[in-house]
Amino acid sequence: MLAGLVLVIGLMSRLEQPETHRAIGRALGEPAATALPAAASEAPPLVTAETFSEVRDNAPFRSDEQPAWFASLAAVAEHEAAELASQSAGLVGYAALTSQPDAYRGRVVTVAGRALRVEAVEPAANDLGVTELWRVTLEPVGGEVWPITVYTLEEPADATEPYDASAVGVFYKKLSYRWAEGVGSTPVIVARRLETTLTMPAVEPDAVKPNAATPPTDEVAFGAPAAGSMGAALLAELGFDVELFAKVVDQQRLRSEESEAFYALLGAVEATPASQLARLARTGLDDYVARHRRAAGDTVRDRWVIRSLETEQAQRRYSVTPLFGEGAAERGELVVFDAIVRRAVRVDASASDAAARRGIDHYFELEAFTEDSQNLPIVFVVRELPAGFPVGDAIRQPARLAGFFFKQWAYRSRTRTERGNDRRQFAPLLVGRAPIPLALPDAATIRPGTAIGLAATVALVAVAAALWRLSRRDKAYESATLARYRSAGDAAAHDFDRLNDLADPPGAGA
Repeated sequence: MLAGLVLVIGLMSRLEQPETHRAIGRALGEPAATALPAAASEAPPLVTAETFSEVRDNAPFRSDEQPAWFASLAAVAEHEAAELASQSAGLVGYAALTSQPDAYRGRVVTVAGRALRVEAVEPAANDLGVTELWRVTLEPVGGEVWPITVYTLEEPADATEPYDASAVGVFYKKLSYRWAEGVGSTPVIVARRLETTLTMPAVEPDAVKPNAATPPTDEVAFGAPAAGSMGAALLAELGFDVELFAKVVDQQRLRSEESEAFYALLGAVEATPASQLARLARTGLDDYVARHRRAAGDTVRDRWVIRSLETEQAQRRYSVTPLFGEGAAERGELVVFDAIVRRAVRVDASASDAAARRGIDHYFELEAFTEDSQNLPIVFVVRELPAGFPVGDAIRQPARLAGFFFKQWAYRSRTRTERGNDRRQFAPLLVGRAPIPLALPDAATIRPGTAIGLAATVALVAVAAALWRLSRRDKAYESATLARYRSAGDAAAHDFDRLNDLADPPGAGA
């Protein structure tokens, strides 16, 4: 008995060591902490690693970091915007930059989001001729609550009215700063300029719809409806005729009669950036759940659907459960999911007259799995893939997918019936602009804590089995020990609007 206790205590101590965590992660197929996406590894850092020897993450700006700071400014000043873009590791999110700062430091990355604040910052005397910098607080694409901070050499547009923007620049460090409820961290990017990707003036729900004779542009302004379906309101703003949905039939493959509706929807999303679709979908989440709650009956299935919706809503996420139910009730709904894309293929559409009338000759079909899809796929059809997004039948790319529900699509699964026939199954089919790649596994994949907890649980069960053979009275001890490794809940989201002023960069001031 005593020997067993010593064994358990020793195992628990070993599991707490960082090298054990990393080894378990590797054994379970989790990427190494410093692993870069494929696109990032192709280009060398724009600023060498040696330059950043004095830079410290999780700390404010320090005077010792001044050489690296001005080296980063010089690097972006010496390259034109197009040249910087050609060296970018691609669109990188807050999670990747803060969890892998050493891997991205000095490299050119692209960040995107909503510019919330623009401030002028006076740099210290320097040999670069830089007399003023601008600090931009960026709410990252995809609804992250923590900011990305971008310092630009060229003056950006004023952010009195927030706007969508992106920047291509050098990742400098993970900066710690004070805010209303403690200490936060923000990735710092040094860029030549801020690119305005979309302007979103406030538009009332009853505003005049775009003229159908006017070809769509890359900048469509619209506002959230006061009530009702966010998807229906947005489709009306985009000039999509919802009457086309009348010919769509669920639980069948795509039919020729549905081509007009399918390609009209695919054409409509071209005018809307994926980041804006994701943001609007999140805005409509509470109303989406409330409408389902009002329409629900007292059946077992209805109660299960509402429970699934409310469970995901508590984590500010949509549930896929309703999309596997009554397809007609979901048609045209705008939703967003964080998922693992396991298949992405290009589909030729050149033979379709409906596609040709809208200038579409191809699209991409993605097969994705969310945390609550119970290993059943959802199919996303998108107009385009971002640079560096993997293509193939056996990929594993975390992504944020925002789009409109089109139908329940019938497909043949790889499993077979008892008679040897392919099993017919159904998957939600949604249409969107493009996937938003997530550089690290998000909520739809195994979290490090979960992987470590799983490995710890397996190990402890083996130990407990040995102890049980010595004494059947140890079941209570086994239960108490296993309970220590249950995953903790997610931390509460922070209010982005309560961000305090950041400290000035090294050497800033008179």
